[in-house]
Amino acid sequence: MAYSKLLFSVTSLSTILLLIACQSKDKPNSPLRDALTFHASFDHGPDADFAKGDPRLFTATAARPQLHSIPGLLDDVTISEGVGRFGNCISFNPPDDIKGTRAFYKLAENLPYADRDWNGTLSFWIRVTPDEDLRPGFTDPLQLTPRSALDGGLWVDFDTGNPRQFRMGAFPDKAIWNPEDKKPSEIPNTGKPLISVVNPPFSRDHWSHIAMTFEGFNNPGKDAVAKLYLDGKLHGSLSGWEQIYNWDVDAAQIRLGVNFVGHLDELSCFDRALGSEEVAALHALEEGVGGLLGGN
Repeated sequence: MAYSKLLFSVTSLSTILLLIACQSKDKPNSPLRDALTFHASFDHGPDADFAKGDPRLFTATAARPQLHSIPGLLDDVTISEGVGRFGNCISFNPPDDIKGTRAFYKLAENLPYADRDWNGTLSFWIRVTPDEDLRPGFTDPLQLTPRSALDGGLWVDFDTGNPRQFRMGAFPDKAIWNPEDKKPSEIPNTGKPLISVVNPPFSRDHWSHIAMTFEGFNNPGKDAVAKLYLDGKLHGSLSGWEQIYNWDVDAAQIRLGVNFVGHLDELSCFDRALGSEEVAALHALEEGVGGLLGGN
């Protein structure tokens, strides 16, 4: 009887210690998981694995994609099996005569919008050698807007220079940052809300992690801040701009592969601006964001 009680006590203690160990192991990632609002691993097709809004990926079929679009992919946008940062990825190889928006998710609830004190983070991986793989013209791996990149748009792009710079743009409503309605070419980059990275560390031989954070958007004044991280490290901060985005949220999109040739994986959105240590932890996740969700 005493032996049975002892065995029961030891077994119970082992169970308790195991639970504590599991909870301790899981605890560092809990804030990331709690802030997650959208995740597309592309391991099970184009639609999101987790979404607080519409999980479907749409493809534009006309110049106005918010009015003319269908769920799914066209032939030049494919799911590439087993070559992603984790599992599969989405790959873009549009014909030379096709430009503009091709694939997008609806933004509503997937990256929660607020008309005051708007904050968030976007995270994804890309694989591309910019100077060799990209076609002429500006190309945006990721773009958020209900209108255009320069009128209430959050995005990252490669410019048209040689070598091609990588940039993050946080362009509020056009009437705010360009009240005189000048041509963009007439305004120097120093007069635009941009973060630029000369000779970015991208290559088709390895995956690179990109994180964009923003906080205090849609607040009066110029205290809002946007930050760009590459491979878990801060590469630029943007402040001193009035960041007002009067969006029709139902028309807002998370656009992928705008004139882009290359691979993209692990697209994730969070409902707050992650801190530097959290972005580093996000970059270092051994199983990717899917691990936060219990695997794919």
